[in-house]
Amino acid sequence: MSNSRKRIFITGIAGFIGFHLAKALEKEGHFVTGCDHFNDYYDPELKKQRAAELPSVHTLDICKRAKLKDLILQNEITHIVHLAAQAGVDLVVGHGPHQMQGIERHGKCLIAYSLGNCVFDQKYEETKIGLVLRAHFNSKKGLVDTDILPVNIPEYIYAPEFFEGSEKERIISELSKLTYPDGF
Repeated sequence: MSNSRKRIFITGIAGFIGFHLAKALEKEGHFVTGCDHFNDYYDPELKKQRAAELPSVHTLDICKRAKLKDLILQNEITHIVHLAAQAGVDLVVGHGPHQMQGIERHGKCLIAYSLGNCVFDQKYEETKIGLVLRAHFNSKKGLVDTDILPVNIPEYIYAPEFFEGSEKERIISELSKLTYPDGF
C-alpha cells in the first residue's frame, strides 16, 4: 500500500454528504468504506440506492461500538470521517476556535457553534471569554430550556469566573450579534 493511498471509513456514508465525499475520495484513488444505519428518518430507499453505487457499505448503528471497532480494524482504516448524526436531535454543541460563535435555533433544535474558551488561560481579549450552556431536558418533551452563562478566563488563574450584572448583559448582547436573526 502506497503512503498516499488512504484507507478511509465514513460514518453516515449513504447520506447526502457522506455519499458525495465517498465518491470524491474514491476518484482520488483512496480506499473508502463506511457504515450507515438506514433508519427511516430520511428515505431509506434513497440511501440504499446511494449505497449500491459504492463498493463497500455496512449496515450498522454507530452506537454498536464493538462492531464499529471490528470494521475499522478489519479494513485497516487510517482515517475516519464521522458524518453520522441522529436527525431530530434537540441540542448540538460544537467547539471550534477558542472564542464565542453564534447560537441559533432550527425548529426545536438549539445549535451552539462554539462556546468559546472555558479551559485555557489566554493572553488575547477575544479568547478570555467563554460560555457555559446549561440545558434543561424533560424525558417527554426533550430540550425545554437553556441558560447562557458567560465566563471570564483570567490569565494564569485556570478557573472560570462567572460574569454578573451589566458585564453579563454586555456579553449576551455581543453573542446576539454573532447569532442568526431567529436568535436563541
